[in-house]
Amino acid sequence: MAEVSNGRANLHLHTVFSDGELEPAEVVDAHAAAGFSAIALTDHDTLAGIDALGGLEGRSLRMIPGVELSIEDEPRRGLVDAHLLGYGFALADRRLRRRLHEASEAREAQKVETVRRLAAAGFDVTWGEVRARARGNVGKPHIVAAIEAAQPGVQREALFRHLKEFPRVATVSSKAAMLQSFRETSARNVLYFTTILTAFASVIAIGVVYNNARIALQERAWELASLRVLGFTRGEVSTFLLGELAFELAVAVPLGCLLGYLLSWAIVTMSHTDMISIPIVVAPRTYAFAALAIMLAGAASALIVRRRIDRLDLVGVLKTRE
Repeated sequence: MAEVSNGRANLHLHTVFSDGELEPAEVVDAHAAAGFSAIALTDHDTLAGIDALGGLEGRSLRMIPGVELSIEDEPRRGLVDAHLLGYGFALADRRLRRRLHEASEAREAQKVETVRRLAAAGFDVTWGEVRARARGNVGKPHIVAAIEAAQPGVQREALFRHLKEFPRVATVSSKAAMLQSFRETSARNVLYFTTILTAFASVIAIGVVYNNARIALQERAWELASLRVLGFTRGEVSTFLLGELAFELAVAVPLGCLLGYLLSWAIVTMSHTDMISIPIVVAPRTYAFAALAIMLAGAASALIVRRRIDRLDLVGVLKTRE
């Protein structure tokens, strides 16, 4: 379930009445709080989740009637089952509810057979334990949860492998594993992307800061040389020029952080789709890391400029004043 909305809709949601984890009211409240404008509860072969709400009217967001139907196309030929999402129907349609009741009974019989085969394969599971975990139609998550409760050390890979071998089960997936894989992949990609960008930013920062300091040195060489003639030390002379550089960096870092946040916000906003909405989160350590990179670039530039100041040809500079 999405945690942040881009002002659109989430039209594929499950509740505890199929293979979801939240009560129907909790799903509605969570999406309303996240800013969604419309949602649809689409439990498998049942309208129990919608019925538990007592209707779809009077909500803080638009509620669209929905259901996910299990479709079998000539299963004797071994064709893969399909799931069809349906919307905008009349909740009081008696023919629809009768068909959904028949589909639920067929789904129940399928899950009973699945549990029987898992038990025969050596897994510690009974239909009663599975049925007790489901408020509505039984789903694969209920079966997996029952087995893991009875066998804490069970290997999910072995369990999923057995489920995939059953003729009536087309696919098996773990939402937790998918989420973990998504997070690991995203973190790895972000690390690579950030490393490359940081390297480019550091090179650009050194170039910009050094070029700015070099121009300032070129323009003020006569003044700096005059100070040296008047008795100022190299360190004191460098302080005048490098102090201005430090002041510019101190002003540029907060401004850069603000502009960086606005750029990140624009990029994330443009990447939103109907299926994925990524919130923009910039941790304080990100700002600290960016500021540190700029400060290091400034320090490297200052060392180079300081060396040029130390080697300043006083006679040559004073002669070229005019």
